[in-house]
Amino acid sequence: MPAIQFEEQYRAKGLHALILQGDVYCLPDSVFIVPKSSLDCLDGAKIPYRLVEVEENGLNSKKMAKVPHSKASD
Repeated sequence: MPAIQFEEQYRAKGLHALILQGDVYCLPDSVFIVPKSSLDCLDGAKIPYRLVEVEENGLNSKKMAKVPHSKASD
């Protein structure tokens, strides 16, 4: 799954679009791990993002918070 970041002015809108699509893993430094299908949603909504490379070892050592889709509309 790709890791992405948003510029500050697009972060809230981008995260809102992502949580409506499915699971989002949130890492420190505003890095989001998302399914590839979510990138199509962001592209369609014209919300800019950039891909981030995350080391596998670093990813495993970081605490991730999962936002379940069913909780997104609460």
